[in-house]
Amino acid sequence: MHRSGPERGPEPLALALFFLAVISVRFLFLWLSPYELSPDEAYYWDWSRRLDWGYYSKPPMVAWLIAASTWLLGQSEFGVRFPAMVLSDLTLVLLYLSGSMLCGKRCGFLAALTLFASIGGALSAYIMTIDAPLLFFWALSLWCLMRALSGHGLWSGQGCGQGGSRWWWIAAGCATGLGLLSKQTMIALPVALLLYLLLDSEGRRLIKGPWPWLYLALALLFLLPVFLWNMEHEWITLAHTAHHFEPGRAGLGRLKSFGDFLAGQLGVTNPVVFPLLVIASALLLPICARRMAGDGGAKGDVGGQNGLNGRNGWMCLLAACGPALIAAVCLLAFRQRINANWPAPFYLSSLLLLACIYSCPVAKAGDMLLSFRRRTFPAYRAGIGIGLFMVALVYLMPLWLPLSPIEGTKMDPTLRLRGWKELAQKVDSVLRGLPNPERTFIVARRRQTVSELAFYMPGRPHVYRSPGRAGRISSQYELWPGPEQGRSHWDALIVVSKAKALPQGLVRSFKRIEPLGEITIDLGGLSRSYRLWYGAELIKWQGG
Repeated sequence: MHRSGPERGPEPLALALFFLAVISVRFLFLWLSPYELSPDEAYYWDWSRRLDWGYYSKPPMVAWLIAASTWLLGQSEFGVRFPAMVLSDLTLVLLYLSGSMLCGKRCGFLAALTLFASIGGALSAYIMTIDAPLLFFWALSLWCLMRALSGHGLWSGQGCGQGGSRWWWIAAGCATGLGLLSKQTMIALPVALLLYLLLDSEGRRLIKGPWPWLYLALALLFLLPVFLWNMEHEWITLAHTAHHFEPGRAGLGRLKSFGDFLAGQLGVTNPVVFPLLVIASALLLPICARRMAGDGGAKGDVGGQNGLNGRNGWMCLLAACGPALIAAVCLLAFRQRINANWPAPFYLSSLLLLACIYSCPVAKAGDMLLSFRRRTFPAYRAGIGIGLFMVALVYLMPLWLPLSPIEGTKMDPTLRLRGWKELAQKVDSVLRGLPNPERTFIVARRRQTVSELAFYMPGRPHVYRSPGRAGRISSQYELWPGPEQGRSHWDALIVVSKAKALPQGLVRSFKRIEPLGEITIDLGGLSRSYRLWYGAELIKWQGG
């Protein structure tokens, strides 16, 4: 038997120290971080003050988590972001457990380490957006699905029987359902699983049974309250989601969109690991094709539980739930602009696949994957080292960024995390100088400004967004009641970006409008400037 590299996993003490170090570093960074909430975090925090079964752009999980955390830990940056750290740490543990189940502790450790050594992994453990719960429930679903499939003896080289697999199918359905309550992207996992089982020569016998369909039905059941909420709100979330798939640029613009997306993947994941994943996926294509053709099913898996060839079914499944989905997003990037975080959960399956290739004992010397493994393992190891260095730069950013020439420039990664508290203080100072501050509400045009003022102003007031033209809904704020309910005839302090004109709808909403001057937030090079207006006595809340 030919082997490449040591197959032994880390000792229990070393493994415990690794996870303890990860948790400690992330906790200390979160506790000591000087950075303010990003606009998206403040936006989701504002959702958490009005819990519901659905919101304008996303399902409700992120709001529920922030509400629970701030209830326990207080209304602070730490309270808002704490769930991101906890869920990201648990995601690493689940990735370790899944990899250990596939090929042993070394596989699990490599998968967890590679995720930790990525910018995306560091950001999802700090910034509390929809990504942290989505990644956690994807990892949990994947682990439960692997346990369920193992219970049926698939791709294991053994006849395991069904045993307790039914409970793992139920657990997987619940985990995927909670993922669907986190982000719509979660639907890609059951779709990829069912398509692969339908195409796989060995999985087809399982797809004829009830369990995969029970898993799907249970997951979709979690969406029933969200479905009913959307029905009551004119399918606003579905309309917003569909907007993301509208055609974008044409011609050379499509190449630019794809280039921007690809650069984002190299930066958010790892500039070395990502190309290795692409190559490994290409090498795995003929293996998966043979399985689907019926050549390489149980007969081809004679490598057994300990052979890489005996893992072909698992690797092809991971490829379907990872690289194949990433490839689909890449194709979409030719059509339109794609945010770098869209394929984030697909990388969990992909990193497990890579860890499996680099960890499982090999039974066949001539295998292309074995040759790939031997030739590229030094690069993979170097990629992890580069990733750890990049992550260290993230966690040490408060120390080195103020000394660097990029602070306050467009290259400053913290621009969106600074200046909001100062803006709130200056707006509050102007508010206290108005004739009736206790009967004056705050209005802003951009939802980012609305949510940041709501979080950082004293007393955390409800801040309103000025309505758009013809009642157009473009954020959650338009779905909530406006100031006409309970604040009729109140005055308003209006905050508008200096680059934008005062909406005419606001002019018509008050008896008179008076300019109050400008305020500027210095970001150490760049700045944000705002014009302030005083709206005397609300008549009728109008858009336009």
